Amino acid sequence: MPVSASAKAQFGKILVDDDFFLFRPLKQYRTNANIIILRTEIPVILDTGTFNNPPMQRVLATLQKYAISPDSIRYLIITHGHQDHFQNLPQFQQEFSRAQTICHKDDVTSVQDPYHLPSGFNEYRGIHNRSLFFSGPFFKAYSFFFYRNWGRQFKVDCIITQDTCISLGQDSIHLIHTPNHSKGQIIVLDNRKNLFLSDMVPFTPYIEISDTAIDKIMKSTERILQFDEAHVKRAIRAHGDIRRPEWEIAPWGEEKARFRSFLETIHKTIDFIPDMLKNRQLTTEQLTQRIIPNYLRYSKWITLFFMPPAITWTISYVLKLQREGKIHAIYKAHQCYWTN
Repeated sequence: MPVSASAKAQFGKILVDDDFFLFRPLKQYRTNANIIILRTEIPVILDTGTFNNPPMQRVLATLQKYAISPDSIRYLIITHGHQDHFQNLPQFQQEFSRAQTICHKDDVTSVQDPYHLPSGFNEYRGIHNRSLFFSGPFFKAYSFFFYRNWGRQFKVDCIITQDTCISLGQDSIHLIHTPNHSKGQIIVLDNRKNLFLSDMVPFTPYIEISDTAIDKIMKSTERILQFDEAHVKRAIRAHGDIRRPEWEIAPWGEEKARFRSFLETIHKTIDFIPDMLKNRQLTTEQLTQRIIPNYLRYSKWITLFFMPPAITWTISYVLKLQREGKIHAIYKAHQCYWTN
């Protein structure tokens, strides 16, 4: 949807809350994540954004205004291994030199080697082979020029392998593993009942491709739905949604209802695909058009040169259903078709 002038005026805004600071990127909020600093007794930074978006000067000036020393920041937590969440990590590590960088083991390769093609892309290239985004050299070139990594190796100090509680003086946070937006996606719950969802949100547009991805994201969603108002008072996303009054922040009851709808939609889609494919053969793209209406909004250039996020969902659905013997693939003229 087009971005209005009033919405554009909100880009780059710093939200000052009693519990955290939220720094919006200056541009492209749908594809660039915000930066959050928890105002816990020992401050913590969640994600580091992309280069100069927002500028480091804004972060440092805000900390100075509220008498928070950079040396008091003890942890840089990378919620998952997508570049818009950690591309500016080296600059944050330089400015907050006492802080340890933490991420989950399932995403450490993506964080340390950000120009490396994500797992699953090449393996399933034959299922949707129109997109050049599945090509390792293309992805590397795209990464170099869009995120300006230039082949750098990023440093990670601490790798977590399970849910972890971190004590922060009188405060604390829980790091909770909730794949499969990425395999190592973590959400963060503080002791003040704020749940920082990162990109593990209802109807997240991208899913890490595998034949177990749908099962994992359903399990993650079910786990999140276990939280009630006694555990969580509000949810905070890593990207702004201009359709919502507060963009990133929602009362937990509202966000929880969206998670329920999200889970119901996944169950319905699992049941719908085999019935729709009876006596019919559809390509991955044709199937995507039927199960994810938003796919039709992508431009032809996007579908030709990149991998639309919706395609990752379709591939993960069909791989799950193929593993369960409910549908199967047919290859004709170097094209993959799905049928029941």
